[in-house]
Amino acid sequence: MVIWHACYAHSLKGLPREEWQLPEDHLIAAADLAERFANSFAPGWARLAGLWHDAGKYQPSFQNYVASDPDAHVKQKVDHSSAGALIAISSYVAPRVGRVD
Repeated sequence: MVIWHACYAHSLKGLPREEWQLPEDHLIAAADLAERFANSFAPGWARLAGLWHDAGKYQPSFQNYVASDPDAHVKQKVDHSSAGALIAISSYVAPRVGRVD
């Protein structure tokens, strides 16, 4: 098992790990963009969606994926978006909304 001292949202081929994008930078940029786009019809909610959309990138499985050979990324995928949906459902939505049981 790999122990990570930092997490990354995106690796950048040919650049050292210290120059890769941090999840918090990625999430804040996505939140800012979503808020600008949806401010007229969903103020606040779009920002939350942007902040939550890639929360799963903090998982060890995603960190192993992002640190792997970029050429292998075409062959494998790691679910990193469901975590944000679970945060939204558990935090703000009635228990039965959005669930298929």
